Amino acid sequence: MIKKIIVHNFQSYSHEEVELDKHMNVVIGESGSGKTAFWIRALKWVMFNEGGRNYIRQKIGGKVLSSGEQEKEAECYVTVEFTDGQVLTRKKTKTKNIYTLINQNGEILNFENFGKVVPIEIRRSIGISKFVVDKDLSFNINIIRPKEKSLIEMNGFDKAKILGTYAGTNILDISCRNIKKDSVSATSDKHKLEKEVESLDKKLEEFPDFDAIDAKMAVINKLNVDIEVKKDKVKVIKALLSKIRALETEITTHQENLNNRDSVDEAETVLTKIETLYETITKKTNTLQTLKNKKDVLIDLDEKIRKCKLFTDCADRVQRAEQAVSNTEIKISSIEKKISEKTEKLKAIKKIKTTVDGYTEQLDRVGRNILALNKEKDKYAEEYINEIKKYGKCPICMQELDETHFDEIKGEL
Repeated sequence: MIKKIIVHNFQSYSHEEVELDKHMNVVIGESGSGKTAFWIRALKWVMFNEGGRNYIRQKIGGKVLSSGEQEKEAECYVTVEFTDGQVLTRKKTKTKNIYTLINQNGEILNFENFGKVVPIEIRRSIGISKFVVDKDLSFNINIIRPKEKSLIEMNGFDKAKILGTYAGTNILDISCRNIKKDSVSATSDKHKLEKEVESLDKKLEEFPDFDAIDAKMAVINKLNVDIEVKKDKVKVIKALLSKIRALETEITTHQENLNNRDSVDEAETVLTKIETLYETITKKTNTLQTLKNKKDVLIDLDEKIRKCKLFTDCADRVQRAEQAVSNTEIKISSIEKKISEKTEKLKAIKKIKTTVDGYTEQLDRVGRNILALNKEKDKYAEEYINEIKKYGKCPICMQELDETHFDEIKGEL
């Protein structure tokens, strides 16, 4: 609750302090005496950050600037003191715009660069702020000027938005829109997955005989084992060939030595060695021929291995296709579950919307009743004006009244 208001260099006020009664306060004054400036503009500026462009008071006797405007005071401020001990001040100078809050703990908080809104720390601390419906509609329920629309005078659409936000039913509208959006997205995803499944089915038709492929894979694996064994034997054969080449070189050397020897004994000895070498070479040659035959077998096995790898690639593609089909089925199941859940939520939301529509109809009836009461109020106001006209004076201050005063009284009523 507001305890005291202080304005300094604010519009027509140089400095004014007013302490409020805790029960009721009535302000009376002539037109242009500063009632609106003090009680409406000053409070809206400090508590709701409204207005403020030309609020600094003009300096009395100040010079006229080159822009044509009269020189203004250095600063203006409005201070509001609350019954709980908090003090809120809004100060404006030629270069700065500052909020200062002294909270219930005695802490002094300063705020700058807050734009067009009141800092959230201030709103939370004093507990007074605009009732925000959405980005296009906000409603000041604390301070309303006579010419501003109240909730009763607003159109049905704005009334519904305000009451819906206050009651929390606007969340239902947002939920409905989100559910509709999710439903459309889920349907689109479902169609995409169905097309992917159809495409995978067509690709799987290229591999109709999976059992035959498995049997061929078993043969391929066995051949791979045989090939590894044959490769080891080929290594042994290559080693033997190297030894044979070394023996051939040694034989050539011995033949050259034999041609150069004069001794028959040495020749016989060499001949015996040659015969022995010949027998060894013959055996090695036979072994080499056998190895060559086996090499031909290995070449044939390499060709079979190449074909087996083709079958292996086909099997991998089949396995990936099966995994893709499994993942697709899981996604479709999840999407169907989400659609079912959102359908149930939509039914509940429709039921709530029906209830809200009933409340809206009741509000419209209340609005019509209020309009009827306003007409009756206008009738009594007219009778009141007529009685004052007959009397000719203000019943409060006993001032003489003319038609201008009657129009102002009628406007305020």
